Amino acid sequence: MLETVRRCLGLTTPMRKHHGGYGHHCSHLSWQDRAFYEWLYEIGLRPAKSLTLRPLAVPDRYFVDFFRGCIDGDGSVLVYTDRYHDAKCERYVYERLYLSIVSASGSFIEWLRTTVNRLTNVKGSIGVRQRPGTHPLWKLRYTKEESIQLLR
Repeated sequence: MLETVRRCLGLTTPMRKHHGGYGHHCSHLSWQDRAFYEWLYEIGLRPAKSLTLRPLAVPDRYFVDFFRGCIDGDGSVLVYTDRYHDAKCERYVYERLYLSIVSASGSFIEWLRTTVNRLTNVKGSIGVRQRPGTHPLWKLRYTKEESIQLLR
């Protein structure tokens, strides 16, 4: 993948080995390009982006890929069997599925939800959690039916 990035951007910088935690090894590609930095800044990717991220200028034709990246980076797909009411009746056992994305930027999460809704007619819901002394965390969450539709 890094080779593809390097080729698409016309870079000549070499890839280097990087030693991560738990003895893992990966490749690292770095370069300096002021014009590229300014373009990323212009479309909304800013320093301390987790707190300052705002709506981005992502063309509709690329939004599916962008959304997939959001799930991969700051999201989760949770699947489990809910047996909470099993004692009352065996039939009250349900397979649960939730697709969620978390961000410290409420405006980004709201933009994400609005864009997904506009393109797919899937609504989702937004919740916020704030612990004392921390920034609020915003969670965009989709129900089982909505998650299935989006994952397709």
